[in-house]
This record gives sequence, structure tokens and C-alpha cells, in this order.
Amino acid sequence: MLLNGVTITGIDCHTSLTEIIGLAKRYPFAEFGLLVSESAAGKKMRYMDFELVKFAQKLFVKHDVNYAIHVCGKLSKDLLAGNGRVFDMLERVVGRVQINANMKYIKKVDVGALALSLNKYLAGHQVIVQQNNAESLQFFKLLDEEMKSLGTRGGIASLTSGPEVVALFDASGGRGVESDKFPAPYSKTYCGYAGGLCPENVEDAILKLKAMEPAGKHFYIDMESGVRTDDILDLNKVEEVLETASKLLQE
Repeated sequence: MLLNGVTITGIDCHTSLTEIIGLAKRYPFAEFGLLVSESAAGKKMRYMDFELVKFAQKLFVKHDVNYAIHVCGKLSKDLLAGNGRVFDMLERVVGRVQINANMKYIKKVDVGALALSLNKYLAGHQVIVQQNNAESLQFFKLLDEEMKSLGTRGGIASLTSGPEVVALFDASGGRGVESDKFPAPYSKTYCGYAGGLCPENVEDAILKLKAMEPAGKHFYIDMESGVRTDDILDLNKVEEVLETASKLLQE
């Protein structure tokens, strides 16, 4: 496979956005994830308050920084239920959106209604869904099929402008635990890999993924805990990861 992206998740209130812009210019394949949660905003280290998130969005658009919104907590649960109020709390989203949902909510989702909701709020975006067990795999397949079917229904925007569903494989379920092997990618969708990645192991992980089939398929990697020091985003670690990745990009 071919690496074509690296996501660094968890910009916090201590992060220099000016330095993020500098990193984005040096490493244009990088994407920076903004965690949003109604209950944790401005209270937990990795969750900026919404005004700061909106400021970062506007700054990133101005300077062509790739970013993603990672929807967490009740906002994630509401989005799965078809309520996209999170997007009323933010600037217009121009990057990708990741739904960080607890599996107990995913099991109860009306996939058809969710697909219509995503098409309404996120046309033209990639929507990332974590994959970590059999239930999430089944959910992803159902949602992917439902999204692809929208273009064949009267009155619904075709999928050329609709959301694309992306799979993020993370056996640890977002806990930052390294896995000893990576699952095979889904054949017809863009896939990412996460779980315990850090400066010390990222090169080995990328090489393992690059050795996987199919040879020409693109993938990205995502990390959060592994590039933090005392729970603060460590930009030295971030640059170390991005520099390593840059040497292995699409070789």
C-alpha cells in the first residue's frame, strides 16, 4: 500500500497554531484533528472551547492547513441520531469529519436515517468511522452501502457530491494501545490505521502497512496519545513523526 496522509489529533489550548501552520507548510500531507465535545470543551486538555475551535478553523482555512473535526460525546450520539447541531456550533467545516461513537449507540442507529443526515450536513466531505470489532465492521458496511445507494434515488444528491465513508482501523478503540498486526483494508474505500503510534514505532508501522496488499492502495495513519507529553500536544514529537513519514510517502 501507499502512505499519503498523517493525521495528528488533539490540538489543545497550549498548542501554537502558528507552529501548526509552519508544520503544515513543511509537510502538506499532514492533517490536524480538532476534538469537539460539549461537556469537555475548555475543561479537558485535549478539547478546546468552541470559540478557540472556530478561531482555529478560520485560521487553518486562511493558511491552507488540512484539518478534521472529531465529534465526541453527546454530539456524536446526536449526530448518529440525525441531529447535526454540532455543525451549528462551528464554522463551516471544510475538512473531514470523524464520528467518535460508542458501540452501544452504533448498534441502535437507523442506518438509512443516518445516511440521509450525513448527506444533508456533510455533502462533499469524507466521514470517518472507527473500526475495532465485528459490530463496527457490520455498521460500516451497512452505512457504506446506504451512502452509495443514495445516488440512485430520486430527489437525492448524487454521491459525486455526497459524503464518502472512510474506515479508520483502531483495535484499541481510541485508547492509544499499539496492535501487533494490522487488518487488511476494505477493497473499495479509503482506510486509515491508528493505535499506539508514536515517534519510536511509526517507521516500523508504516513499513508493515506499505508491505500489505493491494500494492497501489492509499492509506493514512492517525495518532494522538503517542505525540503528547504530560497530555499536551508535543510539537517536537509531531515533527519527528512527520519527518519520518515524509521519507516513506508513496515510495
